[in-house]
Amino acid sequence: MRNNRSIRVWLPPGYEADVDKRYPVLYMMDGQNLFDASTSFAGEWHIDRTMTRLIEEKQIEPMIVVGIDNAGAARASEYTSVQEPRYEGRIVPQGTEFTRMLMEEIVPMIEGVYRTRATGEAHRGDTSIGEAQRGDARYIGGSSLGGLISIDIARNHPGQFAGVIAMSTSLWWNNGWMVDQLAKNAVAMKSIRVWLDFGTAEDADPKSQAYSLSLVRRLTMILRAGGVTCEYLEVPGGQHNEAAWAKRFDAAVLFVTKK
Repeated sequence: MRNNRSIRVWLPPGYEADVDKRYPVLYMMDGQNLFDASTSFAGEWHIDRTMTRLIEEKQIEPMIVVGIDNAGAARASEYTSVQEPRYEGRIVPQGTEFTRMLMEEIVPMIEGVYRTRATGEAHRGDTSIGEAQRGDARYIGGSSLGGLISIDIARNHPGQFAGVIAMSTSLWWNNGWMVDQLAKNAVAMKSIRVWLDFGTAEDADPKSQAYSLSLVRRLTMILRAGGVTCEYLEVPGGQHNEAAWAKRFDAAVLFVTKK
């Protein structure tokens, strides 16, 4: 894509000390909001604090987190692959181009600069948290439209991601298009651990749009029926904002990285 953006890389405790250790990577959308309130446009997820705590408690193996900044006014375009009729003429879907940028530019750059674990490579991490049964190397996630594009990328790149975090996903886009696509081919996600969640107050939030709660319930059933390892958390009174997602990020990352 012909634009510039910041890529924010968080390195786990011990990265500099152990020069032989290699790490899995979590790629996250809306990088501005992940680590620092001063760079965010809607609040901070506190991912650096949460990951540090989980690693120090040995609940999760050390991993790298890559925050990919969104494109500001073009965010909705980059995070969608098909047209939403209500926004025709105002939002031009560029999800295919964004996906290409991630897979052909960002991922190779990160994996060329940092000590990452190659996809399919045997686990060589801390055995105190249990040996991996598969070569978990990459994870992807986001919220709202960021959750939508994360699912889209993972389903179109089988074998490239071990887990997807999709919080408060905008499944209403194009009348539930993503749900319909996975209803036809849930097997595309069969090798991926999928975290879905939604707050019961979100359907009344114009940022979330209506009917997503019923759609995420339907998607959960579709994925589970298709043999996908899927966790769904429904949050009573939960809202559509960074503070809400920050509270449950720990549960989400623990689930998708579970061995």
